Amino acid sequence: MDISTSSISTSSIAALPTYREERFRTPSRLESRVGLWVDRIGAASRCHEPIRRLRLLGQYAMVAIEKGAGRFVSSVAGSRVFRAGDVAILFPDMACAYTPDVQWESRWIVWNGPEALALVQLGFLRPRRPLASGAASLVSAAFDRLTPLMQEEGKASVLERKTVVLELIRLLYEHGAAAQASGPERAIRTAVTFVHENPAAGLSVPMLARQAHLSETHFRRLFKRYTGQRPREFITGVRISRAKALLARGVSIKQAARRCGYEDVFYFMRAFKKRVGEPPGRFAARHCTRSLRARSG
Repeated sequence: MDISTSSISTSSIAALPTYREERFRTPSRLESRVGLWVDRIGAASRCHEPIRRLRLLGQYAMVAIEKGAGRFVSSVAGSRVFRAGDVAILFPDMACAYTPDVQWESRWIVWNGPEALALVQLGFLRPRRPLASGAASLVSAAFDRLTPLMQEEGKASVLERKTVVLELIRLLYEHGAAAQASGPERAIRTAVTFVHENPAAGLSVPMLARQAHLSETHFRRLFKRYTGQRPREFITGVRISRAKALLARGVSIKQAARRCGYEDVFYFMRAFKKRVGEPPGRFAARHCTRSLRARSG
């Protein structure tokens, strides 16, 4: 069955046969232990072909269109226009296909590994949002960095290839966040900054929600989406991190607690031990000793 790019519907996508990609590079033992490796990179100029079937890549990839335009089709996101400057993100179990209207030039990066799945689970890559508009330059820059590394087998090259992919994913995530930022999401960023700058303030979720002009329920949902943490969890993390810095400088437990928003010292001690794994007194004793040795050295 063939379908043209002008007649793609949900039913016609579902009727297409699916095949599995059979090209996989076997990662070295070191790459497997590092947790994420680059399978391959490539570039090509391609002419229009009817979409006859969908492919399951079995890996993760980013495909950047540098010139031309066409259509991206997937079992998850349906049919989308795919233009120069756009990036398609492919996932192991997402059946998809893409083809130019006439001709296009593309570059792609394919990677895999357990850490790739973790990044999806954490929301840095979203299968239901497989297209990123205007992000092709990010993929092209990563492609140029990877090109001389693909034939290198040294330990440093393994780590550098992973680093390039992680940086690409971070930049793409930030690109998407900036493009989708709304007034409420900007208010969440302001709330995060406020917590960092005012750990001793009477911080509470209702207070931060009021400052953001959001309902508490909506605030909690947006905050978790933006930071990956619940608001209370985030506040505690900021306060305990500040307390660790104060204790390491020799500030007393009582003063550190108050300067981090804890009026009840015993509650602070319990919260500190739960988060750090040891009481604040033991932490202070170890780190103050190290600080004194460093200064004397």
